Amino acid sequence: MSLQFSSEWLLSVLLVATRLSPLVFFSPLFSLAKVPARISVLLIVITAVGISPLVKTAAIGGIGTALELAVFVMEEVVIGLLMAFGVFAAFAVFSFGGRLLDMQMGFGVAAAVDPASGAQSPLLGTAILSTAVLVFFLADYHHAFLKAFIYSFSSIPLGGGIAGIGGNAVISQFGLMFTLGVVLVLPVVVVLLFLDICMALAARSMPQINMFMLSIPIKVLVGLILLAMLAATFGNIFTQAFESIFSYWGALT
Repeated sequence: MSLQFSSEWLLSVLLVATRLSPLVFFSPLFSLAKVPARISVLLIVITAVGISPLVKTAAIGGIGTALELAVFVMEEVVIGLLMAFGVFAAFAVFSFGGRLLDMQMGFGVAAAVDPASGAQSPLLGTAILSTAVLVFFLADYHHAFLKAFIYSFSSIPLGGGIAGIGGNAVISQFGLMFTLGVVLVLPVVVVLLFLDICMALAARSMPQINMFMLSIPIKVLVGLILLAMLAATFGNIFTQAFESIFSYWGALT
């Protein structure tokens, strides 16, 4: 018994894997788990083999030279990077909000290693981002993620080119990162700002007290209590950030 593979099927697997690779290697969904590179490549190949029968391959049937293949591969790399940016920006909401909170609470002087990028990251930012990734999988958004990725081959087919991709979606997704990040922690930041003002007034009236050293544990305690009280309202922000990924992908065309 011999297995035979058509060149068109092999090309479709290659191009699907090329579009999927940036989503696996650059999005926080997989980088937070520190998945080994070999496992990631195996996951990409298996997923591409499973998806390729669902993808229309009419546009890639005429590939006859290495130069044409290189152009198609580069187009899929660009599309994959644009899709990965939508995921990265959605989860950057939580990193940005956590950074604001860390600066206001006094955790800005400390940092943890962000598993997604390997760089120094604020403590609360890393904690909130890890929680968001956990919620993403617990809420079955990974299934919607896979369905939306398969649907992307209908809106942006293989060999369809990148000329029709609009830049407005990229700008909107970039702005969403800052908007939702501020909304996520705004109540806590406002309360801590008023607490800073009260501490400043107290320092003016009682200069003999080291108000700076006194304010740090108070701000940390108040900030953590407020964050715990508001944790139940984070679900709406999480939903908006996750849903923005799919609306962004749909708006690319």
